[in-house]
Amino acid sequence: MSSIELICLELSVLLFIAHVVCQAVLSQGEFARRFCSVRATNEPEAKGVAVGRATRALNNFVENYGAFVAMDWR
Repeated sequence: MSSIELICLELSVLLFIAHVVCQAVLSQGEFARRFCSVRATNEPEAKGVAVGRATRALNNFVENYGAFVAMDWR
């Protein structure tokens, strides 16, 4: 049987995948495919509100995810 901490960690992985997919789908709709698949030296600025918000949400999640996993680790 799984503990509540392990369940939260598993759900956080699903949330991470949802963040990545949401940001990728929104940015693919705004930018050309070549900017979504290749690392560009001069990345274009996101003009759409939804793309900017999804990118900031993903960056925030990635920044805080290590602390969450470390807190959950025993």
